[in-house]
Amino acid sequence: MDEDLKITLEDEEGVLHDYFLVYSFDHPELDRHYTIYTDYIPDEENNISYYAMYHDGDEEEGLQHAVEEDTDWDFVNSVLEAFLGEDDDFE
Repeated sequence: MDEDLKITLEDEEGVLHDYFLVYSFDHPELDRHYTIYTDYIPDEENNISYYAMYHDGDEEEGLQHAVEEDTDWDFVNSVLEAFLGEDDDFE
């Protein structure tokens, strides 16, 4: 994996986890930038989980929010499906 595409995020308990950037994109109508990332660790069914975060353009540089709202996930899923060419739900 390319080290330039690697990010480290801290969870609620202060533990650091490494992830890999999959894709980033802007919302066509909102001043919002999304980033999709994964740890590439398969679950017991051999599926890979994808996660997403966003940054609103009017906020401080580097401030990221976890995607939690269904409307945001619907948008992220549609972009990721087009990017990966799959019909799975991601979250």
